[in-house]
Amino acid sequence: MWARMMVFAGFLVAFSAGLMIGLRAPRQAEEAAPSTRPSGRGGFLARELNLTPQQQEQMKQIWSETARRGHEEYEQRRRQYRRERDEAIAALIPPSEMAAYDQILDTYARQMSQMEEEARQAYQAAVERTRQILTPQQRVRYEEFLKRHQWGGGSYERTSVRRAEDRATSRPASEP
Repeated sequence: MWARMMVFAGFLVAFSAGLMIGLRAPRQAEEAAPSTRPSGRGGFLARELNLTPQQQEQMKQIWSETARRGHEEYEQRRRQYRRERDEAIAALIPPSEMAAYDQILDTYARQMSQMEEEARQAYQAAVERTRQILTPQQRVRYEEFLKRHQWGGGSYERTSVRRAEDRATSRPASEP
């Protein structure tokens, strides 16, 4: 009986402490000083380029539509290509079909490279549209920004995933 009372008292103390902290938290948030920094994505670029409010709105529109459309299309197409690749691979597991298997992997690699190139082109188009709304002074700062934050990575290269090249198969290699 005594143990139950102690457990109950412990829960009551913990609950009370949580309640007091919860009641105090909203007031702390209200007391916080308002920030002078622009909020949201792109605030750093707006500060860096000293954009006008109109330019900030145009910049937001340019990049949000590019990101939204690009990301959605990219993810959808990537899932589709992976699914097609995986289904094709599953159907071609026998060693006698290894040439066809390699062709599927090559096609996938080409598709990924093409998709990445399309994304790069969309990025470049958005960069160009951004340049068009900037003043000459802002353009100089934007170019400096772009040099520091260049699109990274390279083209998609297929690495071999042939079973015989990375692990043993069920058949030993034939002797020369």
